[in-house]
Amino acid sequence: MKKLKVIFFVIFTVLFYSLISSQIDVAHAANKETSNLLKNGGFEETIESKEWLNSQGPADWSQWKASGDPELVVDNQISHSGKQSIKIQASSDSRASVEQDVMVISGKEYKLSDWVKTDKVTSNHGARLRLTFLGDKKVYEYSNEVTGTSDWKHIEKIVKVPEGYNTVRIQNFLEKGTGTVWFDDIKSVAK
Repeated sequence: MKKLKVIFFVIFTVLFYSLISSQIDVAHAANKETSNLLKNGGFEETIESKEWLNSQGPADWSQWKASGDPELVVDNQISHSGKQSIKIQASSDSRASVEQDVMVISGKEYKLSDWVKTDKVTSNHGARLRLTFLGDKKVYEYSNEVTGTSDWKHIEKIVKVPEGYNTVRIQNFLEKGTGTVWFDDIKSVAK
């Protein structure tokens, strides 16, 4: 009788731990599918930086001003969610982005999404996401663009990482043009 209790206890313990382990694996897989690979995608954390208007820039993000004289600022007046967004404002033809490099897996698919608001954006390509796969030769991918004046629009792009690439530069981009664009809540998740 004592042996039977021990056997029952061992079987129960093994089954219990197997069940718990499988639940943890399922939760981990689900979390992996929804984990944002980008840091500070809502632009809520800031650091001191002379590159940015008001000497405050978003932590983990850098800026690139390719042409013109655009102003890039963390905006605490307008946001899609949270308390802040990124604003790029250009009164003359300008080209600029707010960007972050992310490690990716060659051949894997990723879904990128962003919220974009525009005010009088005139440009051939407007405001959009640009992905630059970094390697011996750069490979570019673009989301749909937003031009004119619009309230918050959700844009998405699903991309497959080209073979041989493991880093992508994700850019909240105002292509050569004028106007004001806000970006917020950018995400990149593995599919």
